[in-house]
Amino acid sequence: MSRNSQRGENQITTRTETALYQHQGPLPDAGSYERYNMVLPGAADRILRMAETEADHRRSGERKDQEINRKYYDSFTRDSLLGLVFGFTVAALCVVCGTYLVLQGHDVAGTIFGGSGLAGIAGVFVYSTRHKNK
Repeated sequence: MSRNSQRGENQITTRTETALYQHQGPLPDAGSYERYNMVLPGAADRILRMAETEADHRRSGERKDQEINRKYYDSFTRDSLLGLVFGFTVAALCVVCGTYLVLQGHDVAGTIFGGSGLAGIAGVFVYSTRHKNK
């Protein structure tokens, strides 16, 4: 409290200070870490073990996710390859059957079978080429 000598009034001055501290991460800074241990002996060790356990758990989950993704992409690749092989086999069989029909005197049926087989082979080739480019 200070006295204003000119007017004879009492004057009260208030001063407020605000400090903001922000921390991010699993472990507190060294000062806070030490204070935790002062309030509760052994708390610092418990906090450190908790952070280590959480990190191990997170890494374990990431490894599992990577394994699942690898298996998914491996099966996707296998299924795509099998689809191409079976598609080519069916198309080639149509060409062979069409050729047989033409040789037996069934020109129209043989041409339809053989043409659809050639179109199928071309489709498999175009699909596989586009799929590889993506």
